[in-house]
Amino acid sequence: MSTIQKLITVGILIVFLFGCQEDQESEANPEPVIDVEFLSVEDELPKKANEWLQRSMKSGGVHNYSLEGEEYVYAQGFEQAKASYFYEEFDGRSHSTVQTTFLKGDELDEVLIRVKFNKEINSVTMDFIDDRDQFYN
Repeated sequence: MSTIQKLITVGILIVFLFGCQEDQESEANPEPVIDVEFLSVEDELPKKANEWLQRSMKSGGVHNYSLEGEEYVYAQGFEQAKASYFYEEFDGRSHSTVQTTFLKGDELDEVLIRVKFNKEINSVTMDFIDDRDQFYN
C-alpha cells in the first residue's frame, strides 16, 4: 500500500470515528421537551400576551396565558420559578403535564416566565412553595 493510500485510509477512519461519536452524543443529549425563559415585564411580547400581562399586573396574584406551544405565567409575590415536564402512561393511555413551581417571595416581587414546549401537552399545573431548600432540591 502506498503512502497516499495509507493517508486516505487513515483519513476515512478518522472521519468515520468522529462521525459516529457525534451521532452517539446527539442521541445521549436529545432536544429538551420544554424551554423556560425568564422575561421582564418590559420585554416585548405578542400583542395578545402583552394585553393579558397588563391586566394580570393590575389585578396581582398569579395568572397564566396559553398560546400554541407556549405558556406564559405572571406571578406577583414570588421571587423564582422553574418548570418540569411529566409523561405518564396508565390504563393504556398517556398524559403529559408541564408543571410550573414558584418560590414565595416578598409581596412586591414578581416573576414572568414563558415555557415553550415541543410536544402536545394535556395539562399545565402550578405549584407554590415557601421553603427555599425544597424549591432548590
